[in-house]
Amino acid sequence: MRKLIQISFLLYFSLLAINNAQQNTSNPKILSVVIMPFLDDQNYPYNMDVIRESFIRAFYQKGFAVVMDDSTWSIILDQDFNPSKLLKDDALLISENITVDLIVFGAISINQSKQRGDFYTPNPISVSILDTHKKELIVKERMEPRERWGLMWRNFSFDEMALRVVNQLVAMGYK
Repeated sequence: MRKLIQISFLLYFSLLAINNAQQNTSNPKILSVVIMPFLDDQNYPYNMDVIRESFIRAFYQKGFAVVMDDSTWSIILDQDFNPSKLLKDDALLISENITVDLIVFGAISINQSKQRGDFYTPNPISVSILDTHKKELIVKERMEPRERWGLMWRNFSFDEMALRVVNQLVAMGYK
């Protein structure tokens, strides 16, 4: 009988320890992200391009906190960078002045397609994501707006391309 009581106390306290450990891990930190414009426009951040809007929707959908407040953008715009033409070094300098976890930046040329022979091919969109804590690029992707499947072409929307990049980020453990 005494052994049974000892075993039940041991089980009770071990279950309490497991329950407390699970409660501590159930509140993960929500990562904050700032998304730079992809097209060159002088009305940042109020005039949004389609690609930036797609990334904002994709990050919101996956539970990230997208930073769009005026104080952060005034810090970004006070620096001598064109937000639509950032390089990794520029993003690193911006990350020292703002408090976010991820910076998304990239570019697409204004001419969204080029003529090659008899066909018009869309230009790829370059997307880079900088982890501000690690100080390194964690995603560097060339998103193709269309993909050839045999004799057929499949066109992707900007929302599909943005969601694919964000899903890749989630699969890497960022959430």
